[in-house]
Amino acid sequence: MKLFIVGFITLLTGIYSQAEILTKELSQKKIEGVTLASKATVKLDDGSIILNSVSAGVRLKKVLFIKVNVYVAELFVSEESPFVKAEDKVIDSLVHRKAAVMQLTFLRDVGVEKVKSSFEEALKLNGVDTGKAEIKKILESVVTSGDIKKNQTLTFVSHELKGETKLTYESNTGLLTQVSGSDTAKDIFKMWLGKTTDNELENLKKELLK
Repeated sequence: MKLFIVGFITLLTGIYSQAEILTKELSQKKIEGVTLASKATVKLDDGSIILNSVSAGVRLKKVLFIKVNVYVAELFVSEESPFVKAEDKVIDSLVHRKAAVMQLTFLRDVGVEKVKSSFEEALKLNGVDTGKAEIKKILESVVTSGDIKKNQTLTFVSHELKGETKLTYESNTGLLTQVSGSDTAKDIFKMWLGKTTDNELENLKKELLK
């Protein structure tokens, strides 16, 4: 009976836990000590999808006039259709396919409130309502999993499920949060590929669009 109740609550909240959602096939390339993937497999509710790595870059942040490395961002897409990197088309190209993934591998310890506030700042700059239920749920999951340690990852997955676009977020502790809507997936990808909050994030965007 307890198992049934737990399962029912899980279905209602869209929050659950499993093994890592993304399995990467590593290449010989490295950025700031992080070995990049050439391919990856994302495990979803209805099976697995093979992804190609399409770009990667480093997020720098200016702290007291010094630029520090924060994380390495890697972008993956399923290969059923060409991926368009043009700035005005890239987000649609990510969302309108079987799956697309943005994974952040942290290069240093970062407090969770700093991570949350940086996400909120980027979302608001792109006209996203951070009080919207779906966005709020993702941000709450970021906070729930606590401070992010060096080498931990945050993973954002846009994917199709039964004809509907879903956004699944895997936290640094493996907590999965799933919300619905192509607009939500687009909003999340705007944090890196939309309007940028500083020059360092703009440089990361340029790397991802190469």
